[in-house]
Amino acid sequence: MNRAVATAIRKNVRKQSGAALTAFANAIVSRFMLIALTFLGARYLSANDFGIFALIMSSASSVASLSAVGVGVVNNSTASRHYDDDPAFVSAVFTGILAICLILSLVFALAFLPPVAAIDSGFSHLTLLGILYLVSALMTVASASEGLAYGVRRTGTMLVVSLIVLAIAPAASVYLMIAGGLIGALAALLLFRALQSSLLFAALMKTTLVRITPIHAWRDRARLGHVFVSTSLPLAGAAVLAAPITTLAMFILQQKAGSAQVGSFALAYQIFLMLVFPPGAMGHFVLSQLATKDANPRAVLCRVLWSFAGYGVIGWTIMASLSYAMPIIAPNVEVDLALMATFGATVLFYAMSIGFNNYWSSIGRARMVFFGQIAWAAPIVPVTYFGASQYGALALAAGFLVGAVGQFLMHFACSKGQLS
Repeated sequence: MNRAVATAIRKNVRKQSGAALTAFANAIVSRFMLIALTFLGARYLSANDFGIFALIMSSASSVASLSAVGVGVVNNSTASRHYDDDPAFVSAVFTGILAICLILSLVFALAFLPPVAAIDSGFSHLTLLGILYLVSALMTVASASEGLAYGVRRTGTMLVVSLIVLAIAPAASVYLMIAGGLIGALAALLLFRALQSSLLFAALMKTTLVRITPIHAWRDRARLGHVFVSTSLPLAGAAVLAAPITTLAMFILQQKAGSAQVGSFALAYQIFLMLVFPPGAMGHFVLSQLATKDANPRAVLCRVLWSFAGYGVIGWTIMASLSYAMPIIAPNVEVDLALMATFGATVLFYAMSIGFNNYWSSIGRARMVFFGQIAWAAPIVPVTYFGASQYGALALAAGFLVGAVGQFLMHFACSKGQLS
């Protein structure tokens, strides 16, 4: 190997390492805002109002998960493969999939309205519908933009946007919650999502060749349809078994143990999401590497699994340790060591499954993500249903752990030949 080739390889490694660190930093910052919003709600709202806030927030997330149909992964993989050669096709995919998602957001918001309206929140049906649709639509735009940003290698842009949002949203949220209670908390949620989605979307439209091109999307509908069927639909099937299952289990918990136990679960759950968000966001970076033309998917998968396993052990320790700080941080919400440690164990297995999910998507086997979600979702509702009356929030956390172990074992068994 001559000196020029060696130098080029070192520069490429440094470039990829820098991009990975930027992606990781963005994951931490962007997730911190949502966990901050949750902690602020736990601190400034009553236990009952915080439980209602958590149910509405989870319902909106479920609507977004159902309507997003894998928009982030689709834009990431499409841009990684085609942006340099065919940015017009990337624009068509971005436009077409996003339009489908925004229409689906309204459909699923209407579907989720009856159970949300049944909660004694004091809001009208029209107001609740508006909240569900706006939050889910903003989340979908943000997910589409983040996937595109990874694909066109704009991780630095994402980090700058996240830092701007972090500088504005927490202080505004404190003011809104103190002044408006539950209404202020929902306003803070809308503000956060609006800033997160609009700033990144505008930055990408300004700095890349991607545009909103409905006419081009229609003309290229045959290729767009292939992307939708081969990637979006399997990931949409997986989404059906993600946030909606969690929301259903939360409603069961509310009926059997009360809104206060929902609040306990929601607070621990947000910390869990904060811990699994970095490997999830790094998974987008991994996918962009796996989807390149000269990648070695098996070698990348092995490195990712070892890295995510180490991260999972650290996350388990952090989760359990934070239980001792909960009475100080959120005195109105009861969160104990058993609940946090159970979620901590879930971090380990869930993080490793994230590595598998990106691997399957990169090699055109996105349906395996759906099968893994079935293994994850199957135990959650029955474990919650039979255990909530006696164990409260711990029952739902235990369902998460059982599901995460089952998901990991399924992925490992199906990929055993790939890892040899």
